Amino acid sequence: MQFALSGLLSATRFAAKHWLFTRKSGFQAVASLLHNSFLMKKKRNNSLAVAVSMLAVLSFGVSPVQSQVPGPVLDTEIVDSVKRRIMLDPGVNSGVLIVSDNGVVTLSGTVSSLGERRRAAEITSNKYGVTAVINNLNVSPTNVADSILLERLNTALINDIVTRDIDPAVSVVDGKVIVSGEVPSLAERNIIEKILFNIAGVREVENRIVVTVPDRVEDEALENRIEARLRSDVLVDSSLVNVSVTSGIVTLSGSVPSLRERDRAVALCYLPGVANIDYGDLRIVYLPEPETVVIPDATPLSDAEIKAVISESISYNPRVSSANIGVTVDNGVVSLSGKVATIRARHEAQEATLGTVGVVDVINQIVVSPNGSLTDADIAAAIDQALLLDPYTESVDIGATVVGGNVTLTGKAETPYERTRAAQIASGIVGVTAVENTIVVTVGNGPAPDALPSADEGTVSDIDLMTRQAIESELRYVPGNVAVKVENGIVLLQGTVNSYYTRKRVENIAFFEGAKQVINNLEVSR
Repeated sequence: MQFALSGLLSATRFAAKHWLFTRKSGFQAVASLLHNSFLMKKKRNNSLAVAVSMLAVLSFGVSPVQSQVPGPVLDTEIVDSVKRRIMLDPGVNSGVLIVSDNGVVTLSGTVSSLGERRRAAEITSNKYGVTAVINNLNVSPTNVADSILLERLNTALINDIVTRDIDPAVSVVDGKVIVSGEVPSLAERNIIEKILFNIAGVREVENRIVVTVPDRVEDEALENRIEARLRSDVLVDSSLVNVSVTSGIVTLSGSVPSLRERDRAVALCYLPGVANIDYGDLRIVYLPEPETVVIPDATPLSDAEIKAVISESISYNPRVSSANIGVTVDNGVVSLSGKVATIRARHEAQEATLGTVGVVDVINQIVVSPNGSLTDADIAAAIDQALLLDPYTESVDIGATVVGGNVTLTGKAETPYERTRAAQIASGIVGVTAVENTIVVTVGNGPAPDALPSADEGTVSDIDLMTRQAIESELRYVPGNVAVKVENGIVLLQGTVNSYYTRKRVENIAFFEGAKQVINNLEVSR
């Protein structure tokens, strides 16, 4: 009975946050972990049965729901999945070599940009079962003279609304970029690094920027804020993550079930007053250890608490912190209002909202209202320049016309990623108030969305079948009830999930597994 109780506590801890949204999803998560515990301790099956019966009583009368049970992830599965994802992803060279040893994945080979190198690591880390990524990919970009590359880098930093006033020192030697200076928070440091990574011709970036906290925040206050952010996040299980702060340096320890959750936990520490983050002791553990379990408070957040969490998250984002964003919450439905300078800022304000526990819908009424007197010609020139600086769009035939700040992108792209990337770039340009993406993808176009078959119609191609099976395999780890249909690369998602963050996560899984287009009809239940 001792094991049954510890298994029950472990499962309850894992499912508590999901229960905030939907009891059904919570029970599935609990049943999943209990079943895994059963596989590891078959001899204790009588005690485990008692624990399951106890849990059924505690679950407010909810009947057990049959769910897929994620088992151990084998290295062969990891390699096959990552290889397939990279092969299907137009943003990464399909010649990347992948090796996995007990979940530690090593990437080797050659890519054409630092952005591609980072994307390969992102694709890999999004696979469950991966505990670490050793990125040995070499970057061999098109040759760009150091003087021209320096000009590109300074232009990109000046054109970004966050970095234009920071004025970091940048130097280039044989394609290697060294950047130094001071910034008030880790968020700005990270933004600068991402900008430099996505400039065509950059081989390597050495980031020497120092975080100089203007107003020191007490360590205890920082610790409390970070713990509160972890508790209110839909992805991170705060009960397994320990937080300590000493002289502004945050140390995270404990365990999380995937690299994705670890990266999310680290990102939640990007607060004013944090000088650095040490997460070396935050381990990737596929299944939790029962003896480490602490049952968290499963009380759902009130509307007032949701509002406070969202308002604070927005205030920590350098792209939107200076804007006056209004937040109202009514039974989990969040309304955002106010004005921001770029479409990207509007999007990031919404992203800060989606990851909050208890949010079931977002009504984004934020208006893009750039300050300044940029003409349409100035905006068009800035977009053209930004497209030429990016390694994914520098050689793509894309044009931008601007009327009153409204941008229409035209031309042809070889992949959906290039099309999407162009819209992302345009949305970050100051002066752009709307983007209409009419770029035509010339490779792999499928039928219109209304051409999707019903559940009982049509035949499924081998590729579509592989795509559906790959998506469904990853959905074993996602709380919710999701049905997947695929035809000619178009993926239709139907069913329910526990949060808008999970809804987007499922959509991303579909794209990672090779979807050319995703029609996301998933509903969010609180």
